[in-house]
Amino acid sequence: MKLDAVILAAGSGSRMVELTRGRPKCLLPVGNHSMIWFAITSLRSIGVSRIIILVPDTQEQDIKQYCHKKFNSIKGLILEFASVSVKADCGTAESILSIRDKIREDFIVFSCDSIVDPKSLLALLNHYRLYDPMLTMLLADNPAYFQRQQTPGRREKETYPRDVIAIEPLEKLDQTTTQEYSTNKIVFLHSERDLGKNLRIKNRELALHPSLEVYSQFLDTHIYILKRQALDILSQHKDNTVLKGEIIPLLIARQFSRLENDSYDRGDDDDDDAEDLSGFARRSDHELELKERLESFNPRNVAQSNYLHKPKLSRPTACHALVTKNPVAHRANTLRSYLECNREAKTILNLYGVKNLTFIKDCLIGDDTKVGEKCLLKGGSIGNGCKIGDKVKLFNCVIMDNVEIESNVTISESIISSNSRIGSKCDLKSCIVGQRQVIAAGRKANCEVIIDDGYVIDLSDPLVADND
Repeated sequence: MKLDAVILAAGSGSRMVELTRGRPKCLLPVGNHSMIWFAITSLRSIGVSRIIILVPDTQEQDIKQYCHKKFNSIKGLILEFASVSVKADCGTAESILSIRDKIREDFIVFSCDSIVDPKSLLALLNHYRLYDPMLTMLLADNPAYFQRQQTPGRREKETYPRDVIAIEPLEKLDQTTTQEYSTNKIVFLHSERDLGKNLRIKNRELALHPSLEVYSQFLDTHIYILKRQALDILSQHKDNTVLKGEIIPLLIARQFSRLENDSYDRGDDDDDDAEDLSGFARRSDHELELKERLESFNPRNVAQSNYLHKPKLSRPTACHALVTKNPVAHRANTLRSYLECNREAKTILNLYGVKNLTFIKDCLIGDDTKVGEKCLLKGGSIGNGCKIGDKVKLFNCVIMDNVEIESNVTISESIISSNSRIGSKCDLKSCIVGQRQVIAAGRKANCEVIIDDGYVIDLSDPLVADND
């Protein structure tokens, strides 16, 4: 069962514009590797050989050049690029539909800012092969992502929107559930902002799903495996341009339609309860068929399981979620989460099999970087070609490539973009310094964004969620 892959790398990064001014979001470094490197490497690890990368038309050449440099020597790997007009402001679903003719198989959608343990991706693939649902999505049990935290460049602590997700565990049927992963049918998924203060669950939903569980601490990793038939649904609902906010809820709703090709009825008529319950009884035959096939399934060796030699299930409309408790399951789509990913660079790179790394204590040091005497480095990462003076203190910072930091500088919880220079005796706390900036000696700054030749922006208001 082959898969094509679509990497979403055309987003502008509206939650981290301070870092993406003049630079593709997907090329931002995490542990001295770009975000898109993790996406492509993850997909390669599960045997995907054909990857279509959606890129912004204004930055297509930069992304192509990077990918060719990193991956051209890998045999059997096919990278195709499809440009998306920045001016057209296309949604994610709209962009995927524009390359429909390029997608030949069932496909995995992978956001360029998603960084997960490759083992979690393999578990997701195995679940898809076993159940053959219309949608298989990867969720992470990661409540820390939603905690109110200090963010570089912001004076106020920020929180990020949650999803309210109702699931029904599949443990009774599923032999692949472990302590690290749980497998579930998705009953509904809504943004917390759209629901308001109250969540109303109908009696018929409780009757159909007696084991219903509702969560708000699951992080949607924006990694989805979709049947190719899902493209037909996208085509029928062209007004729904956003994959996460519109198409995914639509697919989830359709699995409970009376007929697979019917539109989902969102009415409040409770007279349908009896018919819904009879439909639930009919689905029991489907579950018995699935249970028989599970007996021959070996999760450690999917390729040799008898499952692959049997016909596909007759109702591939189900929407499933694999929930991982693995701590390495991130979305680097905000300034805070981007900084957190770089804090965990050592752990992440080890999981990806990156070797020959240089660390001073737990701070990653890039190639051709020189560190002066009596420096104190704690956490974070320093890019390639940097010069760090004597008696410099860096605490949980991201220092990008070709940055020069003069002596007696203290920087904490900050992001310093490439080709910048920090003068001696500066003290920066929770700041963002843009590309090619020169910070005068002795400068003290707290929660500031410094871009465009020293111009300072105070971004104290939370950013609005986007569709990247």
